[in-house]
Amino acid sequence: MTSMTLKLAGGAVAAAFTIGLGMSGALAAAHAAKPAMSVHKDFSNSLGTHYEAMATEERLELDAADDAHFSAKAAMANKGFIVMPDLPNSRVIEDASHRAYAASAHQRLMKALGSDAPSKHPLVMADAQAAYDCYLQEAEEGYQLLHVQNCRTQLETALATINKPTQVVAAKPVVKAAAKPIQNITFTVYFDFDSAALKQEAQPTLQQAIAEFKRRNNARVDLAGHTDRAGSTEYNRALSKRRADAVANALSTRGVTSGRIDDAALGELAPEVPTQDGVREPLNRRVVIVVSSQ
Repeated sequence: MTSMTLKLAGGAVAAAFTIGLGMSGALAAAHAAKPAMSVHKDFSNSLGTHYEAMATEERLELDAADDAHFSAKAAMANKGFIVMPDLPNSRVIEDASHRAYAASAHQRLMKALGSDAPSKHPLVMADAQAAYDCYLQEAEEGYQLLHVQNCRTQLETALATINKPTQVVAAKPVVKAAAKPIQNITFTVYFDFDSAALKQEAQPTLQQAIAEFKRRNNARVDLAGHTDRAGSTEYNRALSKRRADAVANALSTRGVTSGRIDDAALGELAPEVPTQDGVREPLNRRVVIVVSSQ
């Protein structure tokens, strides 16, 4: 594996390394007086991909704080910086059972990060870290219980893979193929002015989104409805909801499980093309479809 110069991030990221572990290998090197070398490039790249996807999802939900948080972590990982999981107490989690699990899971995750897992299982280790941060974020919000459970299941699955006996080795092609994450794919359909009716030219795009959903395991679809800036804010929010519902209905009637579809009505708040208030802009009258794997 090609090595790269290890660049240590400061602040909270550096503090995360000092959790009570006997530091060795890459962890100890991160605290050396001079920059050290790392063999964890695949881990960092995969981690960056995960955090980019998480930032995109929060952006669709209009969660600016978590969008910025995960975007920053993605940027650091993509540049080669060490990026550690969030601390359990960095989130305000009201549910006591979620708090207890977060603390226990953090200890197990840090133990794995301090072992040879980032070099032997870089992609699965990235899955584990991203799933842990996902669990913290969803547990703090506390209202999407399916998302909380999905993040926890992904974390446990990744840690179980890492901790399997040594007969599960990287030399087996099936292990390598299964570990590589599938990227999120985005589609967009457009609407006529003041209309929530799907146009004929939207049908090929919908078919592509449906095919992408069906080829993935544990797939989900996130929809974000938008309008241009003609009309009031309240009217446009309702119009964007009707557009998102139209797409959701079209997908569910053609094989996409309705329980795997989430939608958001953003109205005129996130235009593709910035305009003055009251301006009609065809490219802003749209529904964005994001197909991902949980």
